Amino acid sequence: TFHRWMRVLCARLVASGVEPVAPAAMDERVRAGLRWLDQLPLDARFREPLLAERLGLSVIHLNRLFAREIKMSPAAYLERRRWERASYLLLN
Repeated sequence: TFHRWMRVLCARLVASGVEPVAPAAMDERVRAGLRWLDQLPLDARFREPLLAERLGLSVIHLNRLFAREIKMSPAAYLERRRWERASYLLLN
C-alpha cells in the first residue's frame, strides 16, 4: 500500500507542477561534522577551528560546506540543537 500511495502522491505533485528531484548526496565531511556535533554535550564549549581541524578543513571552507549542505554554520546547527532541547524540556 505504501508504494501505491507514493505513486499517487508523486502523480499529484507532478500534476500540480512540482517536479520530483533526487536528493543529492551529502558531503562526507559535513556528515562527519554533524555526527561529531550530535555527540557533543549541549553544555560543551564549541570552537569551529577544532572541528575544522578534525575534518582537515579551514574554518572558512568548513562554514562554506555547511552553508551549502545544510544552510547553516556548525555553530548555528549546535545552537539549534540547544534550542530544540530547551524547548523540549520546557514543554515536558
